[in-house]
Amino acid sequence: MIQESPRILTEQEALEIPQESCPMVILSDNLSSWVSRRIKAHTHGHYNHAMILWYPRIVVTQGVKFEAASLKDYLNAKYRVKFWYNPALKNWRKQMGLQKIREDIRDRGGYDVLGIVGQWLASVLHWASLRKINMPGQHYCSEETGEVIREMDPTFTEEHPSPAFIDEWMKTAPNWRLYGIFDERCRRG
Repeated sequence: MIQESPRILTEQEALEIPQESCPMVILSDNLSSWVSRRIKAHTHGHYNHAMILWYPRIVVTQGVKFEAASLKDYLNAKYRVKFWYNPALKNWRKQMGLQKIREDIRDRGGYDVLGIVGQWLASVLHWASLRKINMPGQHYCSEETGEVIREMDPTFTEEHPSPAFIDEWMKTAPNWRLYGIFDERCRRG
């Protein structure tokens, strides 16, 4: 089977993603970050961060707290950004995802540093139950993104996903499609 090459998006194309396609799952990779390289090595993936395109040009992302940010902040040579969407998503499922985002922004949970330690310990000690070590009410980026995905698609069941897990799950999930990838390195001639 020949796999189609992904659509490479320009900055303008990414900024013009229509409201009807939102919310979208976004995976990003900070190409110049040591932390990013460590996360990718640990999770065996190509992306170090997960977030949601809430509305055109606006992402919600779990940093120190869960908050909205400009998509434009990620559309430069420092990042590679991958966009996933579900064209078959029913409006009521989209609304559930959007409601989850609104609630989580209102609650503004902090970053789950202990959860990252649990992920690391589980991989080093090969003891899967350590992945459940978390600070109540706090999340790391892919946990927060996973909760929104689960509201929109209940077949997503992983409680403590990594960006790599989300990416691999999207590749095999029946209704999710790759919208495109923003990567300035692919545009250079």
